[in-house]
Amino acid sequence: MVDYLADALAWAMAEGRVLLLDYQSPWTRGSPRTYCQGGALALDECYFEPVSSCSLRDAYGPDVVAEWGKSLQLSTLEAARSRLHGDKIFFNAVINKNEYNGVPPQADPFVNKFIRGMKIGGLPSEMYWFRTVATSYVMRLNSRTLQVVNILKQRFFKDLVISSGTVSIHIRRGDKIRIGEMKFVPDSTYQSYAQALHTSNLDVLNQSAFVSTEDPTALESLARNMTSWTIQYTSVPRNNHDGKAPFATAPTTEALRALLNLDLALECDGWVGTLGSSWSVLIERLRATVRCKADKPYADGHGTLAGLYSV
Repeated sequence: MVDYLADALAWAMAEGRVLLLDYQSPWTRGSPRTYCQGGALALDECYFEPVSSCSLRDAYGPDVVAEWGKSLQLSTLEAARSRLHGDKIFFNAVINKNEYNGVPPQADPFVNKFIRGMKIGGLPSEMYWFRTVATSYVMRLNSRTLQVVNILKQRFFKDLVISSGTVSIHIRRGDKIRIGEMKFVPDSTYQSYAQALHTSNLDVLNQSAFVSTEDPTALESLARNMTSWTIQYTSVPRNNHDGKAPFATAPTTEALRALLNLDLALECDGWVGTLGSSWSVLIERLRATVRCKADKPYADGHGTLAGLYSV
C-alpha cells in the first residue's frame, strides 16, 4: 500500500495537485480502535508525519469527517465535493503500478543526469530513484508512532540490539501465496541466499540474521537448519493467518508490530527478500535512503544466486 502512495505522490506532483490521504485505510480502522480514532484519522495523521499542510478535513469539512467510518451518506459526500468547485481537486483517483510510469517534471532538476538509462531492479534509474525518495517521504513516522515502536521493541525484542553485520531475512507468506500474487519461495532458498550473501561479503556481514515473517514454520525452519548462525526475531504472535493478509484480524495492532520489524530490519547490513512483496520493496527502498545503506548488499529471492545484486 505504501508503494502505491509513492506512485500517488508522483501522480499528484505531475498534475500539480496536492496529495490527500483517505480515511478508508485498513491500517486505521482496526483494533485497537482508539489508536486511529476508529478510522477518523488518515495514515499521515495516525502513524506518519503529514504529507502536506492540507488534509481531507480541510477539503471536505469537519462535518463530513465527523461522519467518516460511521454512517457517512453519499449525498453528504457529494455535497462536500460540490463545494470544492469540481476541477480543483481530483477525488478517489485509483493509482495502480501502471497508472504513472515516469518521474514528475517537478522532480527532474533533482535527478542525477548521469544515471539516466540505467536499470535498477528492472526500473529506469530515475523512476527507481523517485519512488525510493517518495516512499521515504511518505513513511516518516510521527513521534507517537516512534514511541510505540520503542515500547514494542522492549516487549517483543529482548535482545534490543542488532549487531553490526547482521543479515535481514524477510519471508512473506499468507495471502500473497494463497491468492497467487507471488511465487512461493521455499525456506531453503532464503537460507541459501543468506549464506551466499555472507560468503561474498565476509568483510561486511557476519553469520547472524534477523528474521521477519508472519509464518511461524518458516522461522522454525531457519532456526533448525542454520545452526552455525545466530538467529534473532521478535516474539510477536505468528500464525500465518490461514492464508489471509496479516492485517485482516487486528489491522492497527499488526501495523504497529510490522513497523517494529521494519525498524529492526533496517538496522541490518545485508538483506534477503522477495521483491514480489511490497514489504520487501519497502525494506529495500528505506535501507537505501533513511539508513544510507544503498551500497550494502540486497538479494532478491526470486532471482538467481548469480544475480545477488540485481537490485
